[in-house]
Amino acid sequence: MLAAETVDRYVFESYTALARTSKITSHLPSLTERFARDRLAALAQSKGAAPHDAPEVLLVCVQNAGRSQMAAALLDRHAAGRVHVGSAGSTPSDWCTHGPWK
Repeated sequence: MLAAETVDRYVFESYTALARTSKITSHLPSLTERFARDRLAALAQSKGAAPHDAPEVLLVCVQNAGRSQMAAALLDRHAAGRVHVGSAGSTPSDWCTHGPWK
């Protein structure tokens, strides 16, 4: 569906983006694979190379406090594959960056 050069670039960019902020690097290869796979699937779908039969739902949290991830997980579980769910955030909150675990 996509050129090998595109796949290589997306894997490299995904690894670089994750490595820039990772404090623990032992899981970078598996996280890179998942992140690159998701990005490549979205690219292929946007180009019409991989149509998706299920409706798309994007849940956005304006503070990145985990609400969109929780809502996405709940919807994904209850939809049982009938809906493709994604989550995103626009601005990190102080709670996420300076939570009680710091």
